[in-house]
Amino acid sequence: MPDWARLDLGLRYSTLLDGRRTTFRANVLNVTGTDYWTGVASFGTFFQGAPRTYLLSMSIDL
Repeated sequence: MPDWARLDLGLRYSTLLDGRRTTFRANVLNVTGTDYWTGVASFGTFFQGAPRTYLLSMSIDL
């Protein structure tokens, strides 16, 4: 199985909304769209790595 490298990037922005600390996050996993195999389960099986994935989230301190 060949070596592989995966590039992930993320941003975070915090501000106050209505007096509450609010944080926005954006992530891109596998930015370059690398094809790779990951994880070895029982009986020598492998799993294909996830494709480019976009994640957005927001959290508010109550």
